Amino acid sequence: RKKLVGKYHVRKMASWTARVVKSASRLGGRFRRGYAEEASAFSLTFATPTKVFCKESSVKQVDVPTFSGHLGILREHVPTIAMLQPGVIVVHGEKEQKYFVSSGSVSVNTDSSVQIVAEEACAIEDIDIQLVQQGLEKAVKQLASAGDEQSKAESQIAVDFHEALIQSVKA
Repeated sequence: RKKLVGKYHVRKMASWTARVVKSASRLGGRFRRGYAEEASAFSLTFATPTKVFCKESSVKQVDVPTFSGHLGILREHVPTIAMLQPGVIVVHGEKEQKYFVSSGSVSVNTDSSVQIVAEEACAIEDIDIQLVQQGLEKAVKQLASAGDEQSKAESQIAVDFHEALIQSVKA
């Protein structure tokens, strides 16, 4: 493969880009996407196996932590499925609400509706920082004394979880 350097290659890329744009315009705008309107709302459902936080609530934005990075989801977001990592979900509705999630999944659908299913979640204001710090100390001790690979992995997950909890409360 040649590097894209020099006038020839720049012209070739410009020509290719023009063809793509021209062929996309022939689609009649069926797949056209643009920037989300500032005040557009969409439907959000957010739940765990034991509790429903939002059921088809109308929100303007939701920010979610995923293993591929943080997503800021607005109306008409590209349809997506992603795995949640431990962190804070921020729901921008009538008022801003923050929740800590341990894991789960998020799906953004073609109709702009969003579903978040978390293994565990709680409102940030419900987190007791002293209990979390005690849990972190315990997890660090277990990690230091872990003998086999499975124990080390489980202890590391506990450490990561507690550290994420502490970060969410401090943020």
